[in-house]
Amino acid sequence: MANRGTVAGTLIGDPNVRMIPLAQCDLPTMLSAWDAIAAGQTVFRSAEWLHALISVLPPDSTAMMVLDGQTPMALLGVRTARRRRILPTRQWVLNESGDPMLDRVAIEYNGPLTETDDAPAAVELFGALMQHKPGVDELVIRNATAGASAALRKAAAKNGWGVRLTNSAPSAVIDLNTVRASGRDIVSTSGRNTRAAVRRAFRLYEQHGPIRTDRAASASEAIEWFERMKSLHIASRRNRTAMHAFSNPAFEPFHRVLIRTSFERDRIDMLRVSAGNQDIGYLYNFSNDGWSMAYQSGFAPAPDNRWKPGLVSHCAAIAFSMNRGDYRYDFLAGPARYKNSLANNAIHMESLVAFAPRWHLKVENNLRRWRASWKARRLGSARTENAPGDAALTN
Repeated sequence: MANRGTVAGTLIGDPNVRMIPLAQCDLPTMLSAWDAIAAGQTVFRSAEWLHALISVLPPDSTAMMVLDGQTPMALLGVRTARRRRILPTRQWVLNESGDPMLDRVAIEYNGPLTETDDAPAAVELFGALMQHKPGVDELVIRNATAGASAALRKAAAKNGWGVRLTNSAPSAVIDLNTVRASGRDIVSTSGRNTRAAVRRAFRLYEQHGPIRTDRAASASEAIEWFERMKSLHIASRRNRTAMHAFSNPAFEPFHRVLIRTSFERDRIDMLRVSAGNQDIGYLYNFSNDGWSMAYQSGFAPAPDNRWKPGLVSHCAAIAFSMNRGDYRYDFLAGPARYKNSLANNAIHMESLVAFAPRWHLKVENNLRRWRASWKARRLGSARTENAPGDAALTN
């Protein structure tokens, strides 16, 4: 079996590098090998995450495993997208199924299974995929780490491929060591308005009893609390949007598997925040050697907007993480006002599409760039025309 010290030199042009259908893999052996390499990686690149994904794949899935000898390097979802509903474009999707609905489980901190994202091994892995015959039109990676993004860009430059940024997703985080060094708690270090709102909400909830944070004591209890979180999550969104996390039929079975396989390894924090006998909220967080990630939540309905169950729950969970000695609390990608009101830092992720040097893909990319530039000029012109002090506004 290849080891991490030899991977970088054995990818391009080496007959040991293969892409084989996932259905043909010896899954227990492959997951064990993946687990050995993924030590120290986040939950999103763990063997448990891969196991959960495989468990919800349809029987006819065309996903493939990239292997260096017997060593797994990445999972590739295979799909065909149609440009302008006409041109078929074959895509490989890194560490996802390729099914847009199923992949709403939302992988983050994505990248190849290498020791470090920006090491030569990652660049050569992407290069090997770009040179593979028969070829592919596009290589897609969502929510990539900075290192994985850099590796993909380097590989594309070496192989004459283009790269298109499809999304930039900063993840708001709290450096807990900075908070500790200040000698204060997270509420005290937040802005004045947030500080006042949270303290008022704490006082309201404390009418029912002391606020406490409990971690599920077992995988079975974590599943039970996951069910309660699900009910609160769906109820809170019923009047706001038709879509929510559990709208994806694969979401719940995926996470039931993930909780069962990850809990005993201390990679799952299912938290209940309560005041006396009253639930305030449930947080489904990931844990990675002192790095806590807030993945999903469900909050009990409150009498009015002064109570702020979400802010109270996160502040309580942050205090729990600080007491445990964690160094980071991560809200993960996606904009939200409460995240920015508490965070003191950010980690940036990018979603990218690398595309082969085919004429129709180059034309399409140029059209995208032209359209984006045109929209930016239109927006800039509109802002100028409606700027304060303009004659049209002052007459």
